Amino acid sequence: MKQLLQCNSSHYISYKRQAYVLKQFRNKLQKHYLIIIYADKGKTVAIIHSDIYHQTIDTFLIQNQL
Repeated sequence: MKQLLQCNSSHYISYKRQAYVLKQFRNKLQKHYLIIIYADKGKTVAIIHSDIYHQTIDTFLIQNQL
């Protein structure tokens, strides 16, 4: 904490802003029951409702007899 206070204040403000945005994003995901997942095999990510995700996984497991 001392290092943050001693460093350039603009970096500290930027850090605080990023932390605030991430916290708000996490809260929205939890409030609306959303999950972040990787799409396909690429580097693409998707945001999907948790119920749909669980249905898709269950369907896949049943169809492949796993």
